Amino acid sequence: MTNRLLLGTVCAAGLLASALTAACTATEESAPGENATGEAAPATSTTSEPAPVPAPPHAPGDSPVPPGAALDISSLEPVPGEYFDYSLCTAAWSFVLDSGRTIAVTAAHCGEPGDTVWAGNAEGEFTYPAEPVGTVVYSDLSAPDTHGLDFALVEITRPAEFYTPREMGTQIATGEGRLPDSVCKLGRVTAETCGPLTHAEGRGTLTIGERSVDTVSARAQVCSRQGDSGAPVYGAPGTPEDGRIVGVLSGTTGEADETDAADAAGGAAPDCAEAPAQDMSFTVAADIEAVLPEILAGL
Repeated sequence: MTNRLLLGTVCAAGLLASALTAACTATEESAPGENATGEAAPATSTTSEPAPVPAPPHAPGDSPVPPGAALDISSLEPVPGEYFDYSLCTAAWSFVLDSGRTIAVTAAHCGEPGDTVWAGNAEGEFTYPAEPVGTVVYSDLSAPDTHGLDFALVEITRPAEFYTPREMGTQIATGEGRLPDSVCKLGRVTAETCGPLTHAEGRGTLTIGERSVDTVSARAQVCSRQGDSGAPVYGAPGTPEDGRIVGVLSGTTGEADETDAADAAGGAAPDCAEAPAQDMSFTVAADIEAVLPEILAGL
């Protein structure tokens, strides 16, 4: 199975931009909904019962960075006349710690600790000059004690206006129970798309460039594109988890669509209505919430 990371890079106004591509190959162990070769078996929405989750030391209802917010992330600082690579990603949710620090959640493959974060826009164009809004302070896939979860934490250092395709609440599904039969995602590029859960949470290996990491994720037949990485995944209308965030978008299965980067660069969202059926992988929110207390204690 090929798992394509949802990254995008576009030309920045007043700067020279080089294309940033990220590809990964994921192989998954047999799990409910798969056979021993990793080929898709009939869809299932059952999943193992997670352990009870302790109350997190933050207020998820207070979300200064709204779900679906556009984030631009780079390890570089923009300099006029020089090449500047940056990643288009999406925030899943945010919260305020008891100390007053604001933290946003996105995908781990979007950035490394120390990377700079800016508020993105609908067109996916970097506006220079621009004042950063935060810094990546944790990325699980590169952490020495990784939990195998594709999520990162961004500390927001100043108020800003964030582009989102639409407004949605911030209610996180953190307790025991199974994933909904159908889910939706809200990404900066393709906005809201929905579809059935195809595979329950399972283990796999994610290869990013020359690096491979063990990961844990679930999958659903939902259209997404480069730039949607980190988006909130939530219960579809009509499910018991309607509107509740159950995951963070990680990537898609299938062959990479070579037009994605060009579409993003041109400010045009790829048409999901014409896209072939593919699975979207996502990190389960309850898994993230379960490890947050120990991670936040070390920040």
